[in-house]
Amino acid sequence: MDPVTLRLQAEPLILSALREDITSEDVSTAAVMPEARPGQVRLIAKQEGVICGLDVFERTFQLLDDTARLVSTVQDGEEVVAGQ
Repeated sequence: MDPVTLRLQAEPLILSALREDITSEDVSTAAVMPEARPGQVRLIAKQEGVICGLDVFERTFQLLDDTARLVSTVQDGEEVVAGQ
């Protein structure tokens, strides 16, 4: 997706979804992880298909941490298999 389109069209939707999910602190998460720490996320396909939206996926994490970067073994439009 074009960076301008991403910021003008997708970003408000991403922020809206994040605000909806972060309405209050999650007690379970706070008990296990009381302070924010750097981490890693793995996106794993549940079934075969075509990957799309990696730029939106990356931007979601960048809105929470501007140092977040996506390292991917596939590109948008590529086929994936379950577990990949």
